[in-house]
Amino acid sequence: MHKNFRSVFAATAFVSTMTMAGAALAQTCTPVDFVPFTISSPGEYCLTQDLSWTGTGPAISVEADNVTVDLQGYEMQGPHYGHVPANPVSLAILADDVYNTTIRNGRISGFATGVSLRSGLPLTGGHIVENLNFNSIASAAISIGTRSTIVRNNRITRLDGNLQANCVCTRAVHGITGGNVWGARTGNEILNNSITGYIGANDATGNSYAMAFGRSSSMRISGNYIQTDALSTKVRGIQLAFSSNVFITNNTFDRPNPAIEYVSGSTGKYSGNFSEQSGSNPYVGGTPVGDNF
Repeated sequence: MHKNFRSVFAATAFVSTMTMAGAALAQTCTPVDFVPFTISSPGEYCLTQDLSWTGTGPAISVEADNVTVDLQGYEMQGPHYGHVPANPVSLAILADDVYNTTIRNGRISGFATGVSLRSGLPLTGGHIVENLNFNSIASAAISIGTRSTIVRNNRITRLDGNLQANCVCTRAVHGITGGNVWGARTGNEILNNSITGYIGANDATGNSYAMAFGRSSSMRISGNYIQTDALSTKVRGIQLAFSSNVFITNNTFDRPNPAIEYVSGSTGKYSGNFSEQSGSNPYVGGTPVGDNF
């Protein structure tokens, strides 16, 4: 065979192989191009465009184990999008009583709740929430009611209780939260997230929290950055309630007061944290080990 012909043949074969591989990869990702959308089979599901939802139920519901929802850089827009006050009942993505859900890579803006991971008994888990950008959230960006769940590398800006309208509520807001009354959640990890900007509401009657967890055990919270602007009101950093063995390390706080608090009999150790403008007593409860500033 002529040398040039062999080269052309090899190049053509390579391109054909890559094309087929790309087509096969594309075929494995089920497009999500409308809402509401219910996922009832395992697999990978991908947004193909920005999606807007103003309904009261979840925009995307995960009802099967072993599911990945990849936003692929697109944005999910809720009824509060553009800082519009509305009844705070909207939800972007719900995984309800399932195992091994991964939600990643995109933007969620203008919802009451961004991502909700729910569970009955026994507790489900094995979830990952990563690389998401939340903005203009009226209630909670990420709500965790599961175990063995990782929340990492997310950015949350503007947790705004002023967006809650037509409700009898405290207007308190939460960045990342969990409080499953059904049982203790174990083994959750909250890593390298950023919660910044306005947090709270002008007339809030309750405290707002960058992070708040109840009935959790053997939990790790590490490498997060929590900052509130000067207009934020009644904002606390990380609170643990009715929890045990919660380890809080290497987080940075700017203004939440206090930065860390273990309450209602909670136990755990904290180390390597840095707080600025977080009051005269930035660390409450728990057991300090190493240096905290």
